[in-house]
Amino acid sequence: MLSIVGPMRLRERALVPLPPRLRTRVKRWGEARYWKKLVDDPAGGNAHFEFFFTEYFGLDRDFYEDKAILDVGCGPRGTLEWATHARERIGADPLADEYLALGADQQSMRYVQTEVENLPFPDDHFDVVSSFNSLDHVENVERAVSEIGRVIRPEGTFLLLVEVGHKPTWTEPHTLAPDFHRTLDGWRVESESLCARINGMYHSLRKAQPGQDLLAARLTRIS
Repeated sequence: MLSIVGPMRLRERALVPLPPRLRTRVKRWGEARYWKKLVDDPAGGNAHFEFFFTEYFGLDRDFYEDKAILDVGCGPRGTLEWATHARERIGADPLADEYLALGADQQSMRYVQTEVENLPFPDDHFDVVSSFNSLDHVENVERAVSEIGRVIRPEGTFLLLVEVGHKPTWTEPHTLAPDFHRTLDGWRVESESLCARINGMYHSLRKAQPGQDLLAARLTRIS
């Protein structure tokens, strides 16, 4: 089980005081609205996502052979469609049922509607867990990271892409420090970099644009 040691360098600021249930409904409404706008956007697809799961993190396609992969906060664009040689491909997201209604039911990966803080999977189940542009969206970052650590096997791989240092918004309520991943116990940092955020879908990372807006880290679970 992953634990947090020392100050997590996480700052939460309420935009407007709201009851927790209403705050969650507002956040989900904003996220659903965002994805509905992009449902017909030609950007993305297998080539786009495969790059971030492989070349960008120094991995090759064969790395995923017969592996179980979980993408948390996956969105509806088929982030794991490219990994046809994997043993299992699951996207977990609080809006998964809405994604299926938008056409994700035609994809070959499996979608599961769930909060990252309460993943309905056994301990040590996945070989790879990814979180691309999702960790600052969750309700509780510490619990979300703990759940990711629970479901990934020892020596399993965690791929993290997340905006850092931004002001809180309704859909991204957490401000994460650029080095917050180094405050997490139970992980070995294999690679890390910071980059400027130019536009959505992390296109800026392909250009290695220097900056302090996006954290990319590949971690290995060691306990």
